[in-house]
Amino acid sequence: MRNRRGYTPERLDALRQLPSLASCTREELACLDANMAGRIVPAGRRLTIEGSVARECFLLEQGSIRITRGRHELSLLGHGEWVGEQALLDGGLYRATVTTLTETAVGVLTRQELSSVLAEVPSLARQMTAPAYARFEREARSVPEVPMLDARPSVA
Repeated sequence: MRNRRGYTPERLDALRQLPSLASCTREELACLDANMAGRIVPAGRRLTIEGSVARECFLLEQGSIRITRGRHELSLLGHGEWVGEQALLDGGLYRATVTTLTETAVGVLTRQELSSVLAEVPSLARQMTAPAYARFEREARSVPEVPMLDARPSVA
């Protein structure tokens, strides 16, 4: 049996092997896959640019990426991770730059496609965002703090 995008059950099995999708049903995976475009990205290309308007999110199916904010490296990620999803869900800007380290296979969802998938598979939102929140907390700890100036008047 083929899903709406024309992939075989083997494609759905491959998606289920990704950690962030392991608990999805075949129907949920078929819905995701039907809405997701595939792309092969060469090493050294940026998937997102910090501060730019979020237009897509990416599921890393194969390969590896580096996440940076400013000049600080925040994370190195591999297959099964989502990037850019939080900015799409918030309707805002990308919070970091994501650059491919190797040739990387990604699934791509636009804001409209992500909304469509989440309307049909609401549980996917938690599966997508839980690792992102944990990663955000780790990244926040890895960026050096800027000392705050004491604006209180000094008493002499």
